[in-house]
Amino acid sequence: DGLSATCDGGNVRINGLRVGSAAKEHQVSPSHFGRLTMTTGTLEITGSGAAGLFGIGREREPIIMDDNNKGGELVMTGDSIIRANGLIVGERTHGLLSIGPEAIVELRTWVTTPTPGFGGTEDIRIGNYGKPYDDFGAEPNLDGRGRVDVEGTLLVKDMYFSEHGAKGEIRLLGGDVTLNGSLIMDVCENCVSTPSIIAQRMAKVSIVGST
Repeated sequence: DGLSATCDGGNVRINGLRVGSAAKEHQVSPSHFGRLTMTTGTLEITGSGAAGLFGIGREREPIIMDDNNKGGELVMTGDSIIRANGLIVGERTHGLLSIGPEAIVELRTWVTTPTPGFGGTEDIRIGNYGKPYDDFGAEPNLDGRGRVDVEGTLLVKDMYFSEHGAKGEIRLLGGDVTLNGSLIMDVCENCVSTPSIIAQRMAKVSIVGST
């Protein structure tokens, strides 16, 4: 929340991780942008739901500021590895996940029985809650905007873009993505019907020399 951190080794297991703020009062200040850089090591995030969410750029209400100060980013370089029970990038605000050439992100389901560990694949949501979403009432001008840059490896089940009227983008820049489920590029539940607002949704996949 407003800070930068670096993970440069070891094997760390935690329940939840939010890169950036999740507090309702953070609407106008640019000081809550969060950044996590991983240069090596393994990070495992086992939780799910509100208590164990893995989110990059997640404000609980909109923030009005320029693009350089919204939300959070997670930058992976070297041979860093993340295993997590699902991921949201850019919920209500801006979020960026950058997976370097040697880095690996595996989104897998965490199971506790018979032996605790990661099982099958889990979902990624890129862009969640944008301006067309019209169900919160007290949260106007939501600006969910997520982007994932893949130069390394990404393993995932279903991939959701532009959920609830947000903007979502993935760029494959030489990396490898294994998609075990569906590519879902137009989810706009509870969206307004005004054409000029609904047109602000965006889902984009760019593939450049990748698999």
